[in-house]
Amino acid sequence: MSFLTREFNRLNCALLQGHNDDVTKRLYAAQQAVSWALDPQGFKSALRPYYGHSGRLRRLSGVS
Repeated sequence: MSFLTREFNRLNCALLQGHNDDVTKRLYAAQQAVSWALDPQGFKSALRPYYGHSGRLRRLSGVS
């Protein structure tokens, strides 16, 4: 079992434990990133929400 597979399993277990909304969102984001790393063709990149239609990184508020 690879490190990424173990980490994915740990994230799944943590998500099933039931946390507050903020922790759940962070765990889910981490799970999605690991899922993409394991299977880039089957999952969207974790950065995809930050890119516009042009494929360029959009400016995020509060980031210089």
